[in-house]
Amino acid sequence: MDTTSAHGRLLVSVLGAIAEFELALRRSRCDEGIKRAKANGVRFGRKLKLTPHQMAEAIRRRDAGEVLTEIARSYNVSHSTISRLPPSSGIHMRSKLGLKVQARPSKAEIAAEA
Repeated sequence: MDTTSAHGRLLVSVLGAIAEFELALRRSRCDEGIKRAKANGVRFGRKLKLTPHQMAEAIRRRDAGEVLTEIARSYNVSHSTISRLPPSSGIHMRSKLGLKVQARPSKAEIAAEA
């Protein structure tokens, strides 16, 4: 193909546009599939090393002052895995772990109690 002529440049431009269009179609199909999978409860990413119960227990043990390497050894994971666990007061993670999450009272509720 001669890209120095007008016909050659037009052909290259058209082929590039078609390739870009196909890429956009493929990306939208993938996004739709991911949304559908998430709606069906599919979890993406690496599997968790610890169960939610083990995470909660490891957090309690860590907060009690137990050494990270000993906690990690008991679950057969790295000490880094234990150190990356969220603080025990993290509301977002508490709900992920299946622990009870108490909502903070609003300012109006606090004022009504006073």
